Amino acid sequence: MTEKLVNDNPDLIGLFISGGGMSGALSAVRTCGKAGKLIAVGYELTDHTRAGLLEGTLTMVIAHPLQRLAEETIAGMISASKISPKAGKQTTVLPFDIYTRENI
Repeated sequence: MTEKLVNDNPDLIGLFISGGGMSGALSAVRTCGKAGKLIAVGYELTDHTRAGLLEGTLTMVIAHPLQRLAEETIAGMISASKISPKAGKQTTVLPFDIYTRENI
């Protein structure tokens, strides 16, 4: 699917790869000869995305800071259990991490 997309759109300059199929999408970018020529952005830092960054197939990876996400979730649940439902909803802004070849 990714290979067809890249081949059918020679003017394509960027690709956001999220969810499953990361290894197949990265393989397609390599097969099409677009590794390092296409701005390819992955989602979550995994073994596949780390390898893609190091070899230059991926330009960057956007990821959740999982430790902080877990901490904030637990803190929010504890806080919610102690207040009245009439108090309203709680919101926590959690910035994302950006990984590149240079900072992993």
